[in-house]
Amino acid sequence: MPSEVFRLDVSIADVDRRLLKATTKTIPWAVRRGITKALEQLLRDIVLEEPMAPVYMGAPRADVIPGALIGAITIFINGVFHSLSKYGVPSPYVTKSSPERPRVGREEGVLLMNAPYTAEQHEYWERKTKPGAGRFFVLRKLIQYRDRYVRIFIDEIKAAQP
Repeated sequence: MPSEVFRLDVSIADVDRRLLKATTKTIPWAVRRGITKALEQLLRDIVLEEPMAPVYMGAPRADVIPGALIGAITIFINGVFHSLSKYGVPSPYVTKSSPERPRVGREEGVLLMNAPYTAEQHEYWERKTKPGAGRFFVLRKLIQYRDRYVRIFIDEIKAAQP
């Protein structure tokens, strides 16, 4: 007969409770936080890193307000307004209603450049105050700094682990 007995006693109810909390609260919160921080960094990169968002002077449209496009950048998380750009000038183009409905069971973030001439400015206008801020400007930022955005996201998930 053994002189020592080692027993491992695990309560399945406790495991279930902790797993339920992790999957319904902790992890989704960390995912939302990671998306939010990554989009906030993208916004800063768009406005502050070369090439940066242009402030267009002498635009071919009457509704262009220099700096208003930068001032109208908004972030939505799961269809809910989260934040507004601190850069540029106060913009009449700001919207606090999401352009998209969030999809059930997903965590989503949207960075919205909300001026009626946004796409036109970045895709077609030739003369810019910032060289390199033309076609596919934001896409280039996403590609250039993709590791930065992924790292921000992953760090938030790791920080949420018990």
